[in-house]
Amino acid sequence: MKSFWLAWQFLTRLPAPSYAEVSAKESGASLVYYPLVGLIIGLLLWALAQLTLWLPANLVAGLVLAFWVWVSGGLHLDGLADSADAWLGSHGDKARALNIMHDSRIGSGGAIAIALILLLKWIALTELLSADLSWVLLLVPFWGRIAALALLLTTPYVSAGIASEMVQHQPQRMMGLWVMAGLGAIFWSAQIWGLLLLAGWVACRVWSQKLLGGLNGDLLGASIEITELLVMIALIGFYFNL
Repeated sequence: MKSFWLAWQFLTRLPAPSYAEVSAKESGASLVYYPLVGLIIGLLLWALAQLTLWLPANLVAGLVLAFWVWVSGGLHLDGLADSADAWLGSHGDKARALNIMHDSRIGSGGAIAIALILLLKWIALTELLSADLSWVLLLVPFWGRIAALALLLTTPYVSAGIASEMVQHQPQRMMGLWVMAGLGAIFWSAQIWGLLLLAGWVACRVWSQKLLGGLNGDLLGASIEITELLVMIALIGFYFNL
């Protein structure tokens, strides 16, 4: 259970046990629980979305989005902002891109990226809730973390530090099973629209390779934000065209 709680502690701001010592192996094992934590977050989002029984869909969408940002501590949004700033400011220089990502200040690219992703998520949430498709929220954070695992399995991790040690101990077999299950689920749920998610994942991987020559924590966070939005768009596209 320790590895689960480590994943829970990292990915959410909800109460979790604290540990005096954590090994790289235990941190690596926590990766396999990321999709499960995503499912639990999705359950909380779905539960909050039931406020549409009493409130307008656009207002509830805003409340769901606010909780979504809070429950993750803005972790993935921060990664998206840093990645956007690095993309705009590095001009193809990988070392400069990494330095920009390490800068705690947010630039214009990061601010624009956060504003756009939140606006698009709010619109997508409004459409889902208006069409009585709130059940989609059960799975959106799940697929976001599946995409991150797929990137970790296929892309070198180039940033140094504790995270790099964690990645060295990642449980590849179990992560691969999660990825296969996630792929099957998205194409079963959205059929041809699942290709949008696959294209978005490929774009994130190409972006990370061009920006840094591999992955770091910020790019993983960005991939989660982008994937969550694309999952909602894919499922909206599928169900609105039945």
